[in-house]
Amino acid sequence: RLPGLAVAGLFLPRKSSLPSLSQSGGLPTPDPSEGEPLEYSTPDGPIVSESGLILDDRTTIALHAAQEAVGSMPGPYSWEEYRTCSTFISAYLGELGMPISDKTEKASEASGLFPWSGTLRQVKWLRRNFPAHVRDAPLIDFLERRLWDRLKPGDVIYFTTALNHNGYNTPSHMAALVGYHVNGEPQFAELAAGMKKASADRSFAQLTRFYKRKANGSWDTTPSDPGHTLVVIWFDPFAVIRELET
Repeated sequence: RLPGLAVAGLFLPRKSSLPSLSQSGGLPTPDPSEGEPLEYSTPDGPIVSESGLILDDRTTIALHAAQEAVGSMPGPYSWEEYRTCSTFISAYLGELGMPISDKTEKASEASGLFPWSGTLRQVKWLRRNFPAHVRDAPLIDFLERRLWDRLKPGDVIYFTTALNHNGYNTPSHMAALVGYHVNGEPQFAELAAGMKKASADRSFAQLTRFYKRKANGSWDTTPSDPGHTLVVIWFDPFAVIRELET
């Protein structure tokens, strides 16, 4: 295992692979090159941002990586200019130190690296290479807020819809869970259609706006056919990076 940065039960690469973690003005941490463990709590409890975001280890790293990804991808959502939900998340994962396929490589599977673009290609790559770190749950459980005890800060989440550009009942969007506020509300990072720029400060309501509700107020998670169930798919990039480095 490479020497690196111990945090939240994992071992991330040294700052040569995680440059954003060692920049001044970024994380309030010891020098990562020394392999110091990161601690974001005090005897009185966890550190909380002005907005109420709980800055535990994972959240602090995820937030910084998401902010760096936002800065690296200026401009509105655009298929033509390759500013999409999947390329934004690739930028986020790259900030964490995860190897990403070349942007110009059409057949990213040939490189063996995480696909730079394409929600469905990314999910297939994860299932093929790191099935132990991929989780599924009914979409309705996410929409009704029953997954908060399973989704960890830093996790990347894929959302399926009944019909989208990838086909029927397939992933059509994705986002990173930055962390949780003291009131229990999650905060996400995403770049979605219609957004003027990527953001690391997205609320649950903003993230889920493309899902509709029925006349009775309940979420509409009707699949394209009765034999399917719409799901959310997520993985822990910290765990994947740890396995890649062992």
